[in-house]
Amino acid sequence: MEAILPRVRHLTVEANYDIRFGGLHTLRHLLDQCSTALEKLTFEIEYQPHDDWYHRLLEARGLNKEIEGPDTSKSEGMAWPSLKELVLQPRNCVDAPQPTEFWTWVYKRCGRVQSLEVSKIKNLQGPEVAITDAALAHMPNLVNITLGCDTFAGRNFPIRDNQVATFLGGSRKGWKAVRLKSKARFQSQSMKILEKHFSTLEVFEVGVSDTQYGPTNEYLLQVLNSCPKLHTFMDNDQDYYIKHVHDRLLHSAFIDKDPVTGVLKTWACEPSLKVLKVCVANIPRPDMTDTADVTGTMNVQERYPGQGREIQGYVYDRIARLVNLETLWLGHRSYIGPGSPYYGTKDQIYCLEMSLESGLHKLAGLKNLEELSVSGMKTRIGVKEVQWMVEHWPKLQIIYGLYESSYDGKAAVEWLKVHYPEIKLMRL
Repeated sequence: MEAILPRVRHLTVEANYDIRFGGLHTLRHLLDQCSTALEKLTFEIEYQPHDDWYHRLLEARGLNKEIEGPDTSKSEGMAWPSLKELVLQPRNCVDAPQPTEFWTWVYKRCGRVQSLEVSKIKNLQGPEVAITDAALAHMPNLVNITLGCDTFAGRNFPIRDNQVATFLGGSRKGWKAVRLKSKARFQSQSMKILEKHFSTLEVFEVGVSDTQYGPTNEYLLQVLNSCPKLHTFMDNDQDYYIKHVHDRLLHSAFIDKDPVTGVLKTWACEPSLKVLKVCVANIPRPDMTDTADVTGTMNVQERYPGQGREIQGYVYDRIARLVNLETLWLGHRSYIGPGSPYYGTKDQIYCLEMSLESGLHKLAGLKNLEELSVSGMKTRIGVKEVQWMVEHWPKLQIIYGLYESSYDGKAAVEWLKVHYPEIKLMRL
């Protein structure tokens, strides 16, 4: 092992450690052998809880602490000068004693870390929480953060709003990328801190599946309105086990018209945005006979004839202003298959038709578009729509969801296969 470590660039520590036998002291010695070229360090450590009676005995004898030896390590802050990414993925969240001295030793050697990922939290005195103080003290170069994990793995260990806010307070330079996976809650406290980083923010990704704990329409619009460097915006579930996509971004919020003039407001990110993944919800679709869609919304009706198409026109107008878009995802498809007990996914009905009659032609200016997803959407894409797409989107490389989402999707698929076989047609 010691012969290999000096050449390692990406290292994952995956093991069980019992603090009472000094396992972490051995790990510390091995980590100290790592190459100065180490770029990414991942911890997947499981701490073994003690039986109550034995833990009390060890505590009485003073033997339940981490065993320490002489510190022969390299200078603090210089052991891993190339380390740019630190990942903490605890495999359990038991209330075991936490080796704070070990983690302090690790954090002091992360002075050049730029990216931090924390998957879940339970023990409020554990290393995942203590790192917020360490980030301020020892990680001055943090600019990218990822919090949370998929719902199945972290369903009982959410990262709460106040904890997310504390993490977001850990960047001195200003965040460039903030990614929140399922069970990382984003509410008022988090938003208040994030506002301080709007001038530097380039990536904002939200995969929080529970609408109760995710950002509101107001918060999402504030990001789009106020971040001039934003190039990636995702408000879409990336959750293996979810049955229903959220409807956080309602069509009225996404359109974002000035209430006085009726004109679409200008977003600060319009010239910079390249990746947009959203689920624009609650668009009336009188052409649909089904009344319940995947967001849980039922029976959205027009208030007057033609309102649905009118709303779609405004949504197209909004997207059309994002002239540098390369990736446009408007749909969601769960990963759950029919064989799963969790299966029950419906399609998104109250969405864009993506037909020329509904206003698709307004997107002719998206000349850089490479990727389109209509997965899980009840679109009306036919042959004439895909013919229009290849004419006006010369860089188009891949379409997700055309197979299952369109009333005339099969004919459109066959036409593309014959005339543009280089365009990939994928299910998602």
